[in-house]
Amino acid sequence: MTTTHRRLGVRRGERLNRIAFPMGGIGAGMLSLEGTGALSQVSLRHKPDVHHEPQVFAALHVKGAKTARVLEGPVPMWKVSGSATLGGLTEPGNGLTGRTYGLPRFAEASFAARFPFATVSLADPTMPVTVALTGWSPFTPGAADDSSLPVAAIEYRFTNRSARTMKAVFSFHAANFMKLGEGARVEAMERGFVLAQSALANYPEWEGAFAACTDDPATAVDAAWFRGGWVTYTNALKTSALGVPGALIAEHGAVSEPVALAMASGALERSGADCVLALTGIAGPDGGTPDKPAGTVWIAVGAPGRGLPRLTARRFLFPGDRAAVRDRAGKTALNLLRHALIDK
Repeated sequence: MTTTHRRLGVRRGERLNRIAFPMGGIGAGMLSLEGTGALSQVSLRHKPDVHHEPQVFAALHVKGAKTARVLEGPVPMWKVSGSATLGGLTEPGNGLTGRTYGLPRFAEASFAARFPFATVSLADPTMPVTVALTGWSPFTPGAADDSSLPVAAIEYRFTNRSARTMKAVFSFHAANFMKLGEGARVEAMERGFVLAQSALANYPEWEGAFAACTDDPATAVDAAWFRGGWVTYTNALKTSALGVPGALIAEHGAVSEPVALAMASGALERSGADCVLALTGIAGPDGGTPDKPAGTVWIAVGAPGRGLPRLTARRFLFPGDRAAVRDRAGKTALNLLRHALIDK
């Protein structure tokens, strides 16, 4: 480490692996800005939780770039390959359910902190912009009330490295990590959104809310990008709910390419969505045949609202028990849609 690095406290590479800068008013809950830019250690309802890393992230898409990128540096390998705290399908070998580690990120990151501020700088050779994100907390020496407000702020700054004008879209995403049971909701607010959980009769302490907003008046908010879905295990429901012709099922079987495509077409027509996924398969352990063993899944994908007018379908054979097949099929479907949008 050079003298400059010691003086400025700049950290890079492996020295980012275990750094987390706490943000939030004193005694008012916490979330941390990691050395890579990830948001983690989200502690709610008076309960410290340094292992809580919900699906909360910002992303940037620059027109002409191959893909959008999460505004974080590389994920530390101890997260990807280390032991999980919850077990089951959240283990690394099963895809780390509930994590976003598979999304594209920036190749380089550095971190520097001067309380109450911390700055993460991001760069990538494939991106024409660099990013600096600064997190900070309300802190006024001698003003306990002001310093205890339940808020934190992150400022994103983008620098164009090229000689030409760039067009880009910044976005901020979050799953509803406030949800504990019935009464959870996601609502739009001016220039932002609210994740909320209502109090229940036996659990009044569950009530809580998290709001994310920006000061940009041009902000567009989409608090319900998922239009809905259908669970159509039976052939009769495939016909009545999605309009799949009974003759098509009789000719090809429910687990087939034509039926998967018909399900996707019916979902598009009924939902009005831009993108669609349809899955039909045999999760097991029963129901398999020599031609279609347990684990066989057909996945149809299309995004006519995003410039992909043609529906396509692919066949997969997933290993594992019923839960593993369903989990892997769902993740594969989302990844197929991601690639379809990237490669269009």
